[in-house]
Amino acid sequence: MNQTMITSLAAAAIVMTSHEAFCQDRGTGQYETIQATGATRSTSVGVNLTSTDVDVFDDNAFAFGVFGDLHMSPAFSVGMSVDYWNDEYRSSATRDVELGDVVIGANGKFHFTDLAAGFRPYVLAGLAGHVLQVTTSERNTAADPAEVLSARDRDLEDADFELGTDFGAGFNYRIQSNMDLVGEVRYRRLFEQTLDLDQRNYSLALAYAM
Repeated sequence: MNQTMITSLAAAAIVMTSHEAFCQDRGTGQYETIQATGATRSTSVGVNLTSTDVDVFDDNAFAFGVFGDLHMSPAFSVGMSVDYWNDEYRSSATRDVELGDVVIGANGKFHFTDLAAGFRPYVLAGLAGHVLQVTTSERNTAADPAEVLSARDRDLEDADFELGTDFGAGFNYRIQSNMDLVGEVRYRRLFEQTLDLDQRNYSLALAYAM
């Protein structure tokens, strides 16, 4: 009889401990689920919308992208991202330049885990490759305004690859048991400075835990 009671109490203690760990996880996210269940890794994927402030432009470009993170521990993750933006600026009185940038980045993130439940700020650093598409358009200022379409002549299209660095900070905020709202500010600096293409990104994203 005593042995049966001891066994029952032990089982109850295990269930209560597991339930407490699960409840804590619902407040702070998948990262603590990894820790509580004994797993060592987990992934999350997401999509983001970004306002990109490019130094060469007078206004911001609109960008969108996808990303994925591999969580090595509750405090550290590594990830990759792919982003795209396109914009046009006037380089002279008769010339417009259209720039497109496909950015493929790899980074590491350090997450601060001892703050409020469900809220996890982080800092990041990494490298990014920029595939730049440049299109130059000449305008004939003497042309009849009614012939504006023929007044534009795209005379140069070129692609280039540049390497750069990423630095930034952001936060994950748990909105559902397996989904985070992510806010981030990221500074992207290109090593090649033929054009001043350093960028400041302000993004909002949704990340889904897998």
